[in-house]
Amino acid sequence: VLDGSGEEFASSVWLGSSCDLQLIEKFTLPDSLGYFYAAMTEYLGFSAYTGEGKVMGLAPYGKPNLSIRRVLEKFLKIEIK
Repeated sequence: VLDGSGEEFASSVWLGSSCDLQLIEKFTLPDSLGYFYAAMTEYLGFSAYTGEGKVMGLAPYGKPNLSIRRVLEKFLKIEIK
């Protein structure tokens, strides 16, 4: 579950079986993928919490930007598979 913020967690990983859910990992605020995406949306010139869909729609048309990547690598682990 990835969200800006939920009732208890910003993000969580669960393992489901036939009749059970087990919490594997949880992330609380401020470690929120949704908040990070909102910040990136604003950085790109769109409004946070309303412009994310535009960013998703435009993403396939983007090109790599090494200067932005260098900044992001200071606090994010980026793996391309």
